Formats: sequence, structure tokens, C-alpha cells
Amino acid sequence: MNLNKLSPATSIEIKETGMTEPIFTEEEYRQALRRFIEICDAPEDTVDPDELDQLITVMEIYEEVNSTELG
Repeated sequence: MNLNKLSPATSIEIKETGMTEPIFTEEEYRQALRRFIEICDAPEDTVDPDELDQLITVMEIYEEVNSTELG
């Protein structure tokens, strides 16, 4: 993975852990994907749109950086 492509904009706050981290590993990507699914299944009035935007951004960056590894 080319870490130079990652920027501070790849940080995400995962509410369950209170941590802010970029996605570096497949496991972190899967954790972000699980959170994305939780958000999609949540009632609309309970969703934090900023969290969703950040989550999508870091997932897209991870997918772009790792596109050859993902398929």
C-alpha cells in the first residue's frame, strides 16, 4: 500500500471506540464496512451525516489505494 496517497482527510472517528484513524489494514476496512452497514440500517434521524461522509471518504481512499489487491 502506498501510504503517501493517504492524507489527513482519511481520518475517521469510529464512535464505538472514540478513536480517529485512517484505514490501513483489511481488518480496519472491514470494521469501517460494518459501521457503514450499521449506519445504513439505523433510523434516519439517528444518523450523523458527518460521520457517514468521513466513513465513505476513508473507505473510498482505501479502496483506491488497494484496488489491485481488492480485485
